[in-house]
Amino acid sequence: MSLRHATRAIALTAFALVAHLGVAESQDRRDEQFYLPGDFNWKFLGNYPEGARLFNAFDYGHAVLYERLYTTDGAETDRALEREYQHLTTDLLIRPPQFGIAEEAVMPQYAKLAWRAKQMFDWAHILHRQIFDIYSDERFTRVQQDSLIERATDYYLSRKEYAFLDVPKSMELMDGQRFSQVFKKTYPKFNGLIWAYHWLQVGLYEPFIMAGTPSETKAAIGSTLNRFWSMLENPPGRLPTVMPMTSAIAPLFSAAHPRAAVIFDNLHMMHDIISDILLNDIVPADRKRHEIYAALDEFQDPSRNVMTMEMWRNMADHMGGLAPMGGPATGEMPARPLAQATSAASHAGHEMPSIGATSDSSAVVAAVATFHARLAAGDSTGALAMLAPDAVVLEAGGLESRHEYHQHHLAADIEFAAAVPSVRIVRQVEVLGDMAWVASTSTSTGTFKDRAINSSGAELVVLTRSGDRWLIASIHWSSRARRPS
Repeated sequence: MSLRHATRAIALTAFALVAHLGVAESQDRRDEQFYLPGDFNWKFLGNYPEGARLFNAFDYGHAVLYERLYTTDGAETDRALEREYQHLTTDLLIRPPQFGIAEEAVMPQYAKLAWRAKQMFDWAHILHRQIFDIYSDERFTRVQQDSLIERATDYYLSRKEYAFLDVPKSMELMDGQRFSQVFKKTYPKFNGLIWAYHWLQVGLYEPFIMAGTPSETKAAIGSTLNRFWSMLENPPGRLPTVMPMTSAIAPLFSAAHPRAAVIFDNLHMMHDIISDILLNDIVPADRKRHEIYAALDEFQDPSRNVMTMEMWRNMADHMGGLAPMGGPATGEMPARPLAQATSAASHAGHEMPSIGATSDSSAVVAAVATFHARLAAGDSTGALAMLAPDAVVLEAGGLESRHEYHQHHLAADIEFAAAVPSVRIVRQVEVLGDMAWVASTSTSTGTFKDRAINSSGAELVVLTRSGDRWLIASIHWSSRARRPS
């Protein structure tokens, strides 16, 4: 046979194989892209292995769940998931892998079904880990960390074929479709475990931001990890019953890096959607790939089913607050058991806690962080909405009412916040019934109106509870030029 005829025969054979597999499956590309280069990579594993290695176990838990949902049915699925739950909670999480696992080896059949979904999850998990690496590198200042995190987010979004949007998508995509919520209702214990993973994956950012010294960071991370372990006691009683929202679990991180926070919420919604598609018989086996890929398309489409950033920031309140999401990652824990923090109200199938279930230091810190985030974003209406009607603002030796602040200094504060990066560290939080206060220090470096800025600041914010929200009753700011080191 001539070379030309042989080549033609190979081409025809390949065409026949493609036709046999189906056009859609043949279009999956097996390409990979690695971390944003930098010597900060792997610092999380090196400095905080007790947290980093848990994430390797989480990867296995997600992978084996999809494989069992796809390859088993009925009572066999019940037995398989119970077996995997026991393995995860009594073995793998206690002795997690030292390095990342090859997920395709754990979920070979699912990977063949939905390779694009696997790649999108892997790519988002890389962003997760790079942010932890950046926070774990003690050589960086907070300003440098924030800059690198935004650069890593840009790098993530540049790979458009596998990036989740940094635009918040509607929760109806997770809760309001014909296949929705079947996994949560059928396997609440395993579902709660997955949500506990998501709680820790975003909640563990908060200790890095709130702590000052490396020893304080180590202790704060240990405290957050202990909260995760406490969720696994007597399941499903303390496991989350609502998907943890990054804006609620990690308010400081969300205020500093809203794009990454939104990406992670979209990722976590997609995790739940795939579980429902794989389990729900309303989606036939030969349509599961199609439904998964349609959902992936939706999470890459900025024109449909999107929320405003304001709606996204407030979504946790509509979903029941912090308590059913697992509680805050730092600060005071909810005063009442999670199972009791409910009322008859509901939203999209989620139970709602009675007012007061989320009145803790994390919610107070989140309110202050939201105020600052809205200043930096130029959102004057949103910033004013965080002030109580009788609020007073003290700065530059003067005192202004809410109305006076709106008329005079608000515009200047917004202009400064947008131009000069500031790093705030919460030093003390106190909650006394319906009153609370937060003391913070800050550093601001940059250029404002052609003037070099290098200042230290202190802030005292007094808050009062208004219904189910915390509003700012008083702010006292002071600042001075930093002394040369």
